[in-house]
Amino acid sequence: MGHGDAHRRMNPTLFFAVRLPASSCAQLEPYLAGLAGISPAIRPVRADGLHLTLQFLGRVPPESVAALLTVGVAVASDRPRFTIELGELGSFESGHRPTVIWIGLRRGADELAGLNRELGTRLAAARLPQDRRGFRPHLTLARVKGELGETAFAQVAGLGARLRAAEFEPLPVTEIHLMESEPVPGEPNRYRSREALALRLL
Repeated sequence: MGHGDAHRRMNPTLFFAVRLPASSCAQLEPYLAGLAGISPAIRPVRADGLHLTLQFLGRVPPESVAALLTVGVAVASDRPRFTIELGELGSFESGHRPTVIWIGLRRGADELAGLNRELGTRLAAARLPQDRRGFRPHLTLARVKGELGETAFAQVAGLGARLRAAEFEPLPVTEIHLMESEPVPGEPNRYRSREALALRLL
């Protein structure tokens, strides 16, 4: 193992996120399977790891984890619990090629954006890693590697129509998580919670 590999193993890839409950993950699993069947270029995420990222932190030295948790606890305890509702299918694009296929929100986007801002402010004040990119709340379903043809585009649009017709229950958000992204050879990354941080009761 080279020095770079050892460094990557020692420094986990971390992020703050809202996790979806198991029931919602199960409800979305057929859509992930549907995306996988459209094209080899579409690589769905794991159903058991569905989440809405709040702040992507990148590779973090283990000695910084305690400080990250301190920030997370401070933010969570300052923010009231709220509800989200899943919306319609969308994508991030590079030119005319989608790079990420996701679900937006009908409800809860403002609260998620507030969490993103407060986490960013407190992380910066503590001189900890933070995500300075523009924040757009979304639930990633798949990443796209390569070009999709017209037939595949049409099939993705058809899946989007199925999602619009689906009935998703409003989801109470009672906690945020410090999560870790763990690579799995030949498979999508596995996401696990390092710590659950309770939001403030109303």
